[in-house]
Amino acid sequence: FTPDKLKQLWRGQRQCTRCDGTGREDSGQPKWLSQTAEPFPYACDCVEPYPITLYGEAYGARIQRGGGDYRRDGDVSFRLFDVLVAEKHWLNWENIVGVAKRVGVKTVPAVDVIEYGSPGMAVRSCMAVQADIVDFVRDGFKSIVANEEGIPRLAEGIVARTDPYLFDNNGRRVVFKTKTKDF
Repeated sequence: FTPDKLKQLWRGQRQCTRCDGTGREDSGQPKWLSQTAEPFPYACDCVEPYPITLYGEAYGARIQRGGGDYRRDGDVSFRLFDVLVAEKHWLNWENIVGVAKRVGVKTVPAVDVIEYGSPGMAVRSCMAVQADIVDFVRDGFKSIVANEEGIPRLAEGIVARTDPYLFDNNGRRVVFKTKTKDF
């Protein structure tokens, strides 16, 4: 991850009469030449960065007690879970994954389907309601991150959200976090 990679996310102003928001002005050269030429940096004055806020979680040995279990190398890492653009637009999960790839970080694991209930009556659901998610966390589940990068262990909990986001009457995202230690 480098701040320079964030520059790839900048956009020009769509109302610009010179570049129509692409950031590149018509140079007057034949189209075939511009398609084969090296890409050139944004030339139009209208290109300004939107404020982009990346939300994520740092984890590892120096972050929290037991955090070293999440990383075999004992280092610290970061996983992206949300992106706010222009201080008002929350991206959907598909676009968050795209931003993570562009800036070179991983996302938090998405638990698309959860299993909950007793083994004989286990339910698999991708349309879980709050009570189902709480039951899933209460029973404990394996940490996907620890299994990928560290020592297998139980997850701390889960952050649940809708995709696309739902908002309350005050414009706040509907999201909640449930931790295994709360039970």
